[in-house]
Amino acid sequence: MRKSYFFKILVLVFLAFGVIPASAQNGMAGKEFWVGFLSSYYNSVDIILNISSNHNTSGTVSIPLQNWDTTFSVNAGGMASILLPAQVVQNSTSEVSRNNGVFISSAENITVFAANHSMYSTDASYVLPLNMLQADYFAVSYTAYGQAPSDALIVATQNNTIIEITPSINTFWGKPAGIPFSITLNRGQTYLLRSESGGDLSGTQIAGKGQFKPFAVFSGVYITNIPSGNCCADHLFQQMLPVDYWGLEYLVAPVKGNFAIRIVASEANTEVKINNGGPILLNKGQYFTAHHLNTPQYISSNKAITVAQYLQSSDSGGAGDPAMTIISPVKRGICSANFSTLQVSTVNEHYLNIITKTTVNNKVYLNGNDISLGFIPFLIAPDYSHKLILINHGTYNLTADSGFIANVFGIGNIDSYFYSLGIGGGYYEPIVDFNVSQPACTGQAIDFSVNQIAHSYQWLLGDGNSATGSKISYIYDKPGSYKISLIINSPEGYCETLYTDTIEKIIEVHELPNYSMFTDTTLCGKYSSININLPGSANKFLWSTGDTSSSVTIENAGNYWVLASNQGCSRRDTFKIKKLNYPKIELFADKKSICPFETAHLNTHSNAGLNFKWTTGETTKNIIANQEGMYGVEGSNECGTAKDSIHINALVNPSVNISNDTTILLGTFTPLQATGGISYSWHPPTGLSCTNCPNPIAAPEQTTLYYVTSTGENGCKTMDSVMVIVDIDLHIYIPNIFSPNGDGQNDVLYVRGKGIKNLQFFIYNRWGEMVFESRDLNYGWDGTFRGQLLAPGVFVYSIVAILETGQRVVKNGDVTLIK
Repeated sequence: MRKSYFFKILVLVFLAFGVIPASAQNGMAGKEFWVGFLSSYYNSVDIILNISSNHNTSGTVSIPLQNWDTTFSVNAGGMASILLPAQVVQNSTSEVSRNNGVFISSAENITVFAANHSMYSTDASYVLPLNMLQADYFAVSYTAYGQAPSDALIVATQNNTIIEITPSINTFWGKPAGIPFSITLNRGQTYLLRSESGGDLSGTQIAGKGQFKPFAVFSGVYITNIPSGNCCADHLFQQMLPVDYWGLEYLVAPVKGNFAIRIVASEANTEVKINNGGPILLNKGQYFTAHHLNTPQYISSNKAITVAQYLQSSDSGGAGDPAMTIISPVKRGICSANFSTLQVSTVNEHYLNIITKTTVNNKVYLNGNDISLGFIPFLIAPDYSHKLILINHGTYNLTADSGFIANVFGIGNIDSYFYSLGIGGGYYEPIVDFNVSQPACTGQAIDFSVNQIAHSYQWLLGDGNSATGSKISYIYDKPGSYKISLIINSPEGYCETLYTDTIEKIIEVHELPNYSMFTDTTLCGKYSSININLPGSANKFLWSTGDTSSSVTIENAGNYWVLASNQGCSRRDTFKIKKLNYPKIELFADKKSICPFETAHLNTHSNAGLNFKWTTGETTKNIIANQEGMYGVEGSNECGTAKDSIHINALVNPSVNISNDTTILLGTFTPLQATGGISYSWHPPTGLSCTNCPNPIAAPEQTTLYYVTSTGENGCKTMDSVMVIVDIDLHIYIPNIFSPNGDGQNDVLYVRGKGIKNLQFFIYNRWGEMVFESRDLNYGWDGTFRGQLLAPGVFVYSIVAILETGQRVVKNGDVTLIK
């Protein structure tokens, strides 16, 4: 579109949409395809798939994770167009996965072409079949217009696909340039990577990790003008070729108006030349761009590169708005293509650009008409010629005897489209040689390979067996000379009559050293050694000891290896020598007799590295014995077994007798007595006259439980205990009423108490006259005074007592005399 200068008018588009075709000679044909779509600058977008086939066939277009599908059918040489739901399949959010991958399947081979169209912007791309997808890509894009982003889109074809992305520029959400990050996608999921505003993702590597799981990559720009900074901008969209399909040589034919090219390298130290000029040095992911070109370009390199061609904006010498396609390498041409131009109201000129071999016998036909004349040889690569043809809108068939590389583009004042007619196997080149891995040895896989793309390969291996494929591995059982024949047929993509070429080579297969390998061995004894001899077909030896003969004597433990060779066929084996002492073992016990509830520790003294087995079933080096019996132990290693045993006796505890529990008054004592042992130990020691005698005197100040441990003649010990209760209730008590009436009940008033040593007891009447006095606990008042029984009444008493503890107690009160 011309962004600033044209009034935008809604037009009807895609009345008929062109398609890269599908003959059997076009590698773009297949039965399964995956595709995804970028979002465009415009909101109103038509997303279309065009499907064609050389067969009458049918199939399904689906968005598996959205439960959307539709069917199609197509006649041989015809085309089916499918309109997809744009709001579902477009991707506009960076660095998130979405469930909108589109899957196409059919019963027979088809080719698929994808396009999007909005007002004044049309973009298209071939879609690679599933069997052409790989797991290593680099994005090719262009600098976005203004603040718009550059885009790359991944479509997964299998579950748990792990992909590592190394952005060449900071991403929309800030992932830094040059720092890899990984994502995991499931079948049918997509992942959009967008650059920062105004960025260019070209050179971004997108590579699978772990198990090989192919995926598709599409790249482009939300909106751009070419060169950057000029007025006229379009959306770009193109499927990326896997690195395996890149090449070393490219031819770029001129278009109407100026064009640009971009070259991206896959490896470091890539030297690129344009028209055999001075080398341009590119490292992995770096790119070179040239603008304002209008002549044929020959591009060569020492390592694989990919090349994009751009139509420039109309105000920069271009004939329309920007458009982009990926150029096929020289050696990946095709032989036939069915295609249609795009009928878009904003495009009024359609062109076919053809590159083919410069040979007299190479006939090029367009819809059956010979157009072989008028091809112009490339000055730098005269073996190839190009021709630009103005064609009308319509459907075409293009063929060439020697194959071709071609693209179609359309231009108008405010729109353009640009797409390649496909990528194939390449042009046929006679086989020169094939590779054989060396050395060639019996019993080992020998690799055979040829760097030649072909339709079929047959290897005759000289022993009556054969194999197919460009790379094979084969194992010979016997040594000898073998004549190897490789028969190669021209590949499906080549256009000459099927060509067969054969090359022969004689190889010598030598016998791999054959001997019985010495196994890991254990030597027994300090001075032991072993002699190892390796008889057999080997004629050279090298041991890790430095010896070079067929035998070696080894005395020390360690890891060893030997390398035996025969005519370059080498066998390396490793073995281990262990050296052990003969087992020695001696059994010790910390005690050989145990009392009840005691244990004995049984310890082994032995050389290191033994395995132990006790008669108890235990396997530790040391054990604990808790009962009487014979204990045996075996200690073993690879050199033998040693044994020892020991008997553990069980003893009986002594019988101890001890005093009964007793009660004493505070301040008094009691003797304790223990019998039945030869020695005694009392505890706690508080209040005892001795702690290691059989009969201590106990005078505790509080109730105490005394333990005695009695040791018998065999050393075993028995424990018992005795409780000494201390009565600390030393209060003095006197009744407050008594009745001296001769009935034998409470006739005498006594002072009661414990621990009283001395006593003074006085009784007074209410006038203070003393009526009774006593100094004896057993002498109480009978209620009389001077021989006469006193009348009932209240009397006062006074007590002064000296206790056994020496404490002086004074107590006063009253008592009532009744009858």
